[in-house]
Amino acid sequence: MALPKKKILEYIKGNKLISENFSENNLEPASYDIRLGNEGITSSSKKKINIKELGYLIIEPGEYAVFLSLEIFNMPLDIIGNIGMTSKHARRGLILLYGLQIDPGYKGVLILRAFNTSTVKIVLSYSEKIAMLQFIQLIVPAEVGYTGKFQDQLQIPPEDITQIIEAEGMTMGNVIRTIQGLIISITDLKKTQEGIRDNLNKLREDWNKHEKRMEIFMFFVFGVLTTFTTISIIIATLF
Repeated sequence: MALPKKKILEYIKGNKLISENFSENNLEPASYDIRLGNEGITSSSKKKINIKELGYLIIEPGEYAVFLSLEIFNMPLDIIGNIGMTSKHARRGLILLYGLQIDPGYKGVLILRAFNTSTVKIVLSYSEKIAMLQFIQLIVPAEVGYTGKFQDQLQIPPEDITQIIEAEGMTMGNVIRTIQGLIISITDLKKTQEGIRDNLNKLREDWNKHEKRMEIFMFFVFGVLTTFTTISIIIATLF
């Protein structure tokens, strides 16, 4: 059963669910909106970015990013969390790659991973709402809480940083930008061809006009010569 707003607040008052940076303004009737935290890294930057200091995180087309939640969590043994991307960012083409569940007993920030499926860059502002979280109450509490390597995590894990830094070859973003460049080049070539065709059509029209002028001129010359010949014959006859 998903916890309603009133029940979430009861847990919060007991320092459960979210232990730091909770905002009541982010509460929905049966969910909570997670905000973009202090640091992130993208497959184009290949280094940690201080989002709080910079004010934003840019995810280029076709590239993925790892970033932290602003909230720090303290999940009780009788609650799990289900995460989903906000509709605003989903419509822009951002896909959340994070696992769907926060285990009972987990403590720390969320390490979120996302992929930009669109053809334009997506800019996320510091403390912006980026994901939706539902708190689901278990029928009975878990006997043992989460004990994995991400427990008490407050920074991006070193392995995530290493994977991005050591990535080689052309990224998906570079591929997309290359394709976009080719499309622009083809478009420019098409415009050039259309320009040449327009110039040829104009030359053809000018030539046709010139031919008509030549026809009129030749007709005039022929008329003058005919008149001159006629007058010459008449004069010759008279004399």
